Amino acid sequence: MNLFDTNIDSGLALAQRVEQKYRPVFDALDPPDRSALAWYFLPHRSSKPVVGVTRPRILKWYCPFADQQQFPSGHRYCINVYVGCSHGCEYCYATGYEPEQANCKKNFERHLLRDLEDLETYNVPPAPVHLSNSTDPFQLLEKQFGQTLFALKQIQRCRHRFTSVVLLTKNPSLAAEHQYLKTLQQLNSLPHDHPHKQMFEQKTASAANGSIAGILAR
Repeated sequence: MNLFDTNIDSGLALAQRVEQKYRPVFDALDPPDRSALAWYFLPHRSSKPVVGVTRPRILKWYCPFADQQQFPSGHRYCINVYVGCSHGCEYCYATGYEPEQANCKKNFERHLLRDLEDLETYNVPPAPVHLSNSTDPFQLLEKQFGQTLFALKQIQRCRHRFTSVVLLTKNPSLAAEHQYLKTLQQLNSLPHDHPHKQMFEQKTASAANGSIAGILAR
């Protein structure tokens, strides 16, 4: 358990300090969920009067650069599985801040597990998760290190904390390999106690592929 007093009132007080561009996401939630979001995303020990969504290690705020008034993406997560990208696309916005040489993140698995544990500790409501905004989760490094597969399996283990699961890649063929395909198929169904199960079943019933876990090939 976290050492901090994580009651709702303290979480709401913490949420009042969030940077203005993130505030619409917090304000749209009911008090228990707003408090949970504050405990997960906001730095507890900071003495600054205004704080950003900087606390998570791996399972981070979807787009920390976006003003939620202008780009209302809402509460959602992003896992940038690797640092940098081996594709080196000239048009990619991430080349402006990511290193040229793609590499693994230090202690990726341990940090992801800690973030997932925090979702449970603070009882954060489920939200979409994206892999990845600033790297390709299926680039060449994945064949060697398998960090994306590890992340997908952990998302499945904690499926009740997530709604849709989206992968953005230039290498969708990797998803056809048995262990990836099996995991993606498992992600495509919500557990019986998922708070949004009925809503997703209604929405996917008329869809062509009935999918809530998907891959975007760019």
